[in-house]
Amino acid sequence: AGAGMWDKTIQVLHRLSYVVASPEKRADVLYRIGETYRLRLGDDERASDAYLKAIDLDDQHAPTLRRLIDYYWAQGDDASLLEIGTELDGRGLLAHADTPADTLARVAVAAARGGDVARGSGLVRGLGDAAAGALAMALADAAARAPSAVDAIAAAARALCVPPGPSLEAVRAVLAIRASKDAHSARLVSEL
Repeated sequence: AGAGMWDKTIQVLHRLSYVVASPEKRADVLYRIGETYRLRLGDDERASDAYLKAIDLDDQHAPTLRRLIDYYWAQGDDASLLEIGTELDGRGLLAHADTPADTLARVAVAAARGGDVARGSGLVRGLGDAAAGALAMALADAAARAPSAVDAIAAAARALCVPPGPSLEAVRAVLAIRASKDAHSARLVSEL
């Protein structure tokens, strides 16, 4: 019954997206459709489709750009992820209260793996108290996406875990907790 209600919500939002005149407002409606798919129905594929349509209408829509970072992370497209991260950062909207810690950590890991350790370290410092957990999750995800690159991912972790950012010990502790259920986390723990 709950999914049916959200399906109806999406139908109404779709109709609304055809009624609103400005591309910016239509992009916002499509973003909301994407959020409903993602948060309420657990349909990341349809959510991503909505986000991609929204960004075609308004390439400045910051909430959609933040979600596309996660989309490109899942696709393994670090170049597009970093391009969006750079766009948001240039507008002061990446290290922002509206950017989820996991999203910011993904940009930091991608930047470090791409050779821009200074940028990645700056982003990790911006995570504050969430840094160790968010960074550990992003590192474990990166290892799952590219198992053959665990050595490089571990090197990125060591480069990112410098004061005043999270300690390598704190990130290793989070990974160790995950290690019993996640072989990639276990491998990272052994490399760190």
